[in-house]
Amino acid sequence: MGANLSKLSITHDMIMDWMLQNPGQTLAVCAQEFGYTVAWISMIVNSDLFQERLAQRRQEIDTLVHADIPTRMRGVAAQALEKIARHVSTTEDPDYLLQTADKMLHRLGYAPSKGPVSNAKTVNVQQNVFVASKDSLASARSLMNQVTQLLPPPEVVDDAAVVEPLIFDSFDHVVTTSTTPS
Repeated sequence: MGANLSKLSITHDMIMDWMLQNPGQTLAVCAQEFGYTVAWISMIVNSDLFQERLAQRRQEIDTLVHADIPTRMRGVAAQALEKIARHVSTTEDPDYLLQTADKMLHRLGYAPSKGPVSNAKTVNVQQNVFVASKDSLASARSLMNQVTQLLPPPEVVDDAAVVEPLIFDSFDHVVTTSTTPS
């Protein structure tokens, strides 16, 4: 368990700096570097106040490093582009010029598409397949015939074709069919 420190001293800040600069080192090496015992360094380092301040310092450093990386990458990219531009202006090698132009255009979004663009629309069709035994099919057809016989006769509306209900007497035999008014 760490010591209950009320405030941090300059020595504590120096220990923090050393720990941040040497993250892989042990407390024994740290104690030797500062001339203290390992027990004293351990007590200080494990105190709540020290740990809190160390976490803040790590966060500050991480923020600076993460902010610096994109800046450095842009600088390297700018240097590379300058060298490529100089080389393109002095070279006569057609393969190099073609590869450079192709890569640059590709990065700028002028790469060829992956094939012809199709204007075809997708139509989803659901097909339901029902399997029934001969007996259940005959029973269903019989029931349909009974229901259709209870329906009122079809009416003629505006000289439209009169469609009578289909009545089945056995498998696949239709008794009545559509008619047109006379």
